[in-house]
Amino acid sequence: MIRLVLALSLVACGSKSEDAPVGSGSEGGLGGVSLSTGSENRTAATPRGFWNRGVPTFIVGTTGDDASDREIVGQVDLVRAQLLPNVKRIADTEIETTMGAAAWPTNPIVYGGAHVNSAIAAISSDLPFTITAGKITIGDRILEGEGLALITVIPARAGKFPDILLFAGTGTPGVREINSPQVVRVDAPIVIADAFGPLVVGAWKVEGDRVTPQLEKQSRRVDWRETKKTVADVDVAFRFYDKADAAADQPAIDAATRGIETVMRKLGEAKNLSIAVYVHPDQKSKQTLTGNGGAGHAIAFAKTLHVFNMPRADALEALVAHEGTHVITPQMWPSPGSPLFGEGLAVWVAGGYAETPLAELRKTTKGQGTVKELLGPKFRQIREQESYPIGGILVEILVEKVGLANIRDHLYGATAATWDDACKRAGTNAAAIDDALATALAR
Repeated sequence: MIRLVLALSLVACGSKSEDAPVGSGSEGGLGGVSLSTGSENRTAATPRGFWNRGVPTFIVGTTGDDASDREIVGQVDLVRAQLLPNVKRIADTEIETTMGAAAWPTNPIVYGGAHVNSAIAAISSDLPFTITAGKITIGDRILEGEGLALITVIPARAGKFPDILLFAGTGTPGVREINSPQVVRVDAPIVIADAFGPLVVGAWKVEGDRVTPQLEKQSRRVDWRETKKTVADVDVAFRFYDKADAAADQPAIDAATRGIETVMRKLGEAKNLSIAVYVHPDQKSKQTLTGNGGAGHAIAFAKTLHVFNMPRADALEALVAHEGTHVITPQMWPSPGSPLFGEGLAVWVAGGYAETPLAELRKTTKGQGTVKELLGPKFRQIREQESYPIGGILVEILVEKVGLANIRDHLYGATAATWDDACKRAGTNAAAIDDALATALAR
């Protein structure tokens, strides 16, 4: 199972790009934490080591609001559908925590903090940290804000609970793509991430029943100047590196505004939406500060996208439309059941891929199997230059065939296992969609 935790980073639906080495642009060196703090540390477990222990059980939080509960289940089912279709998923309410450690399954992987997961809330007094809505307290550190994520292997407490791999956010529920490459590239017992990637890493020191964190110095963050604006009823914060030339701000704001307007025009109206757009002065700065040198990427749990300022406004506009979809859609729709639909929707919203319109992509993109096959691992096994256009063309076809509402309500969250039933609920069938896609793609 050692390859599994690495594969998890490919499940997320945000755009892929090469990551910088761990610790790039950070004070304290994110990769410098010791994963073994001595013989007194009886676990020194990291997420990768946890996965290697054997078959896990996913435990989903169900004590948030309805949207939160759906989001957590959706995130877990996305991982299960791509990598672990036979692994069991149970609700937090199925853990009788009063029974102690015996109530827990072997190798539990828990999604959601105490504010959305009753199993974590029930053992919170025995945990060496607290994570609730808007706040993480760990050791002498207090980190506040709704855009934080915590990934940790909680050391077992004798008689009370076993080692637990926890994925939790300070948002509600704050777990959207929490296993993205921006977070899991650091394999440490404690990882706290924000919109820029790993913020604090560390390890647990275990002495009997006493568990204390040993945390590295917080990763470097810089100052940003901010312009707030309401765009198509979305609250947008445009942020620019404070030392960059302010003369370039307004053209970038105008281009990004058009990109967000495109998202809302394609997806429809919604309330209580927000997004932070960080515009880095150039590609090198973006890579240094985020560890991601791609043109743009989304951090969905923090409702944030990062881009670098481009000389061509139309390119920046299209990029924001694509990446903005990854940030705005989670606030409107259920979770995608696959990267095929997660990326396909973003390509459709942007109207193309790599500056090539969808109409042109239909002439050059080759078929790569049935939709059911592409809903599984096959999508990530194909080159991005082929898979993303297929996803966009598929969504375009389905908008014409069944309408956006049926995509949102039935098809978007489907997996290979549920695809046939999802098609029926949307008023069509899998064979008809396969035929339409084959017809649209070049032979």
